[in-house]
Amino acid sequence: MRMSAEKEKPAKHNAIAVALKTIFRIIAILIFGVFILLSFSVLNTKGAVIMVLIAAIGIILTLPHANKIIHEYLKIRLTTKIKLAALIILFVLSFTVFLPSSFRYDDANDAVKLVKQWTNYGSYNSIDELIDSLQEMQRLSSGAVHEQIVLDYNYLVKLNQQITEFKQICSEAKQLGQNRCDNKFTRLKMQATTKLISKEIIQRHNDSVEIKAKITRTTQTGSNKTESTKEIVYVVRKVSGIWKVDDILTDGKYLSGTIDLQKSSEENEQSMAELSGGLVSLKKWVAYQELISTLKRGVQDALPNNQIINFEVGQYNKQENQFVVGVTYYFKGQWPADNYLWFERDATKIYQSMFTGGSNIMQVQITAKELYKDNYGTTQERLLAKSLMNKPTADKINWAGFDSTKLDSIAQVSFYGESTYKNLKNLEAALTSWQATQYFYDYAAPAQSNVCEDIRYQCQTYGDCDDYESINSLGIC
Repeated sequence: MRMSAEKEKPAKHNAIAVALKTIFRIIAILIFGVFILLSFSVLNTKGAVIMVLIAAIGIILTLPHANKIIHEYLKIRLTTKIKLAALIILFVLSFTVFLPSSFRYDDANDAVKLVKQWTNYGSYNSIDELIDSLQEMQRLSSGAVHEQIVLDYNYLVKLNQQITEFKQICSEAKQLGQNRCDNKFTRLKMQATTKLISKEIIQRHNDSVEIKAKITRTTQTGSNKTESTKEIVYVVRKVSGIWKVDDILTDGKYLSGTIDLQKSSEENEQSMAELSGGLVSLKKWVAYQELISTLKRGVQDALPNNQIINFEVGQYNKQENQFVVGVTYYFKGQWPADNYLWFERDATKIYQSMFTGGSNIMQVQITAKELYKDNYGTTQERLLAKSLMNKPTADKINWAGFDSTKLDSIAQVSFYGESTYKNLKNLEAALTSWQATQYFYDYAAPAQSNVCEDIRYQCQTYGDCDDYESINSLGIC
């Protein structure tokens, strides 16, 4: 029994020793693991590398088969005392790595990185890229800088919308054969390149860092290119644990001391108002040109065989968006049709095209000219006819069923050429007027006899019987 108890006593001591070693290994591995994790957040890159190497050696020494591993690679054997001493030394080294400032992580380095990132956003090749940069700079800024960036961002977003509309309208103007926008968009092209030459921390505070940066900036607006080099001091402040550009010192003045948001906002609004005014004017011009093009095309479709001499569209009684149209063309009659009736036909087609082509056409004036050869064989032109119609009259017409021979009864028609039909109408009107007058004074019968006798005499004596035959056919004589 005594022998058995003596054997159990060393076995118990061995079990305790193994348990203690295991606990020590676990504690050592945990401590070195904590050192590694802390190194990534507290130390800089150099310190973190050293800490990882120390911790790795310590973890290897604490492994159960450390001697086997060391002997396999280094061909040496370490006693337990040597390993324990080595671990103590490694623990001490681990603590000392966190002490020197050269190994500690400098939080201000993030502020320096922010300044570098900030200057990179100063490079862009278009307004779209500048807007994207300003959007990111809002996230990286605070204080007066943030307020200025927000103001600039909102202005450029509106400006870009206006430019997009300008481009669309200018494209429509170009299709109409007018290039009116090159000069405007030359000055709206924005490009900039910003290079950070040097940077250094000049002041440190509890929650802010002042960083002086030397910057070269090249800007190009249209054909104007400028290049400048400046030293700028960025005041970078921690806001909710995040570094942000809070103020900027340029030419001896801080932005926070010179910024006037109200004045800048008013200037931006004035600039937008001027641009909007130009856009509205351009839209009106394009709409006016499209109207002219549509109406002119309508006249050409209505009279495909006639040459349009002049086509004008102007304001009606100085009223905005109300127009008067003037059409002058060379008349081409069709024999044996009467020229007066043919002009009424032409004019009816033009009126229908103009008044149905635009609701804002208030009046249409038509002038017909004809070409002829004088006694010497030279081609000349002369006025043949004129006509005028207003919108209230046109609105009453059913164009599908309108008889062009009735045009002179609803619109002004002046005819200066030769027309048997016109002569007959004039004569009929004169006789009707004369008969009515003579009947009122009871002198109708004798006067009628005298007129008929004069026309009959002219026919029998001079052979000019056109008027006599026309009147006779009407049953007047």
